[in-house]
Amino acid sequence: MIEGPRFLVIANSGMPNEVAVVNVIATLPGATDPERVYVLGGHYDSRNSNGADGDADAPGANDDGSGTAAVLEVCRLLCDREFAATLVFACYDGEEQGLLGSQIHAEALQAAEVQVDGMVTNDIVGNSLGMDGVRRDGYVRVFSYAPVGNDSLGRSLARAASWAARRVDGFDVKLVFRGDRYGRGGDHRSFFDAGFPSVRFSEPREDYSRQHQDVTERDGRPYGDLPEFMDFDYLARVASLDAELFAELATAPRPPARVRVGGAQQAYDTEVSFDQIEGAVAYEVVWRDTTSPDWEAARRFAADELRFGGGRVTTASVTLQGVCIDDVVVGVRTVAADGSRSRVTAAPEPDAMLYRRR
Repeated sequence: MIEGPRFLVIANSGMPNEVAVVNVIATLPGATDPERVYVLGGHYDSRNSNGADGDADAPGANDDGSGTAAVLEVCRLLCDREFAATLVFACYDGEEQGLLGSQIHAEALQAAEVQVDGMVTNDIVGNSLGMDGVRRDGYVRVFSYAPVGNDSLGRSLARAASWAARRVDGFDVKLVFRGDRYGRGGDHRSFFDAGFPSVRFSEPREDYSRQHQDVTERDGRPYGDLPEFMDFDYLARVASLDAELFAELATAPRPPARVRVGGAQQAYDTEVSFDQIEGAVAYEVVWRDTTSPDWEAARRFAADELRFGGGRVTTASVTLQGVCIDDVVVGVRTVAADGSRSRVTAAPEPDAMLYRRR
């Protein structure tokens, strides 16, 4: 019997200047691996032209009623199903005042040593018509942070979203290798700062006359974040992507904790080693050219055909014949019995000086 999500309201009135912050959280506990957690968020607070104005209208239909609606819809779609990992659905407060609600949540999870394997914030995901008059409704942008290189945990989560988009008809993701839009931020930043993989979903081209604006008209042009400027079909596709991504990640086994690679000495082959993961019926080794944004090739290895050995953490090794390690990035993801795949764990980039032969 599935009990459905547990709801919790988290309130904090101890923020600077006596700002009251109220988050609404629903948790669907995992059945077999509840310690592993995935968080889907959106913020329900809004503002007009004056961020300190608490009296005048600030509808916030797209920023971020759209993201909040997506969170609620995905919760509705998934709440009567059973998953291995735990799903958390979060509606944050105080985003417009400095990511206050998500900061409280992320820091609480960090302090409790919760194993958050991924966080997605839906922020401004309800309009496909740009200021240039062009409608772009075939993809959503996915932003991800990476302190160094292109294979952070956040980039791994972004590529998992790209994989999930293959199951949403007529929809795709555009990977943007930048933490957020230029000079701006969102709730996923709080999770990144706490050390968790996190990404942001945002529509292709924002209309700034709909964001942080008083409801008015200027030179015959309407301003204000109103429902009549929404594209609900587009929003539904974003929510479908959320559902596909979270259902797969929460069903799949954990990703490998460690992946190591090396070049073969007598051939242009790549040797790959990885940990044994409970519940994995197969391991998929993926790779791409170092300049490519997403995984380009994969080889699957059945778990019962691998020879795991070692100490406390058992490992297995496989060979990618004809794949030259110098030219590619290699990673591994786990596969469940139903075909669900984890996000990829990429092998760390080596320091060339350590491997220089004298």
